[in-house]
Amino acid sequence: MKTEHLRFLIILSLLLITSCDSESLQSSQATPNNLPLYQLSVADSFGVEIGDSLNMIGSINGYFSFSDGSIVLLDAVARKIRIVQENGNASCYGSTGGGPGEMASPKSMCVMPDGRILVADDYKCLVMEYDISGRYLGNYLESEWKIPEHFLPIDSNSLVGVVFDVEFCDGEIEGFNFYVGRFDSSPEPSVRYIEVRRGMSDPSLYTQIDILDFEVDPNGLVYIVPDHTDYIINVLSSDGTVQRQICPEVDRLAKTGEELAIELSEFEENHIWDSAYTGGYEPLPYHKLITLVGVDADRNLWVQRMDAKDKFTFDVWNLSGDLQFRASLEKFTSNPDLEFHADENGILGAITDSDVHSRVYRLEMLEQSN
Repeated sequence: MKTEHLRFLIILSLLLITSCDSESLQSSQATPNNLPLYQLSVADSFGVEIGDSLNMIGSINGYFSFSDGSIVLLDAVARKIRIVQENGNASCYGSTGGGPGEMASPKSMCVMPDGRILVADDYKCLVMEYDISGRYLGNYLESEWKIPEHFLPIDSNSLVGVVFDVEFCDGEIEGFNFYVGRFDSSPEPSVRYIEVRRGMSDPSLYTQIDILDFEVDPNGLVYIVPDHTDYIINVLSSDGTVQRQICPEVDRLAKTGEELAIELSEFEENHIWDSAYTGGYEPLPYHKLITLVGVDADRNLWVQRMDAKDKFTFDVWNLSGDLQFRASLEKFTSNPDLEFHADENGILGAITDSDVHSRVYRLEMLEQSN
């Protein structure tokens, strides 16, 4: 999910092997000659209807589907959870405040296998639990300092989430610690799947990227992309053991000299006030190549490729790391912030940029194409 915070470049995992040289970790990466190709289409959508405040989404900071076809989303601007039924009827719940179950600064959400809805509140340092009707059930975890900013369930009781932490020395900021871990109702992770530290003088400190890309199979697998400018996906078991890598031969998308110069100029203009940073700035030489979309009902991993300009394209990998099929969706909007989510209940898309009209789209897969 998108946030407005600066994220930090992850080039190499300090805990994982990120090259494709080890045959023991590789799965078959050959593309079958008869690879099935499918088309996706928009079935329906939900969003802004003029004069209807119930449908006026302020922002989308997490969205999931249920088995009955309904969609749940976190509207962080309105500080509400919105439920959209398959017939289009909508409801919402949540109140603003610092009391039990109230939202002060909701950051992200997820849906547990039993239907509980978990919401992370950054200001309150809590992950709060609700049932589908909006009844507050208590806190999943609470912390004095930091909670996961984005998380997904790995089983009926545990989450995998990303934490961005600040490290101090003698009262001064020394650097930053960025990791993905497993949380079992505690703010301290039981497993750290990937961890990166950056000091204040590190040139990559202010490289703005999305939150560290990961996905979770609720049956116990964790997928991590250590560098989203390359097609490398590490597959781990819930205890952190590396199972395999998915790393097909795909050309990276190099930025032009003009693009690098513009990025550097914009950074210097926007961060001239920050006298604490002394490391200089080095723009990423490559564009984002892939992003993880989710795991479907057949436990296939959906990976969106960013190298097609006229359509949205997806590679779909099975548990063994073999490419099963590809799917594509013709671009129906010029909004660059359209995101996708796949789970056992289907595929969704969403415009999450709060500066434009936020909207959620239900997608369906059509017949196999030639």
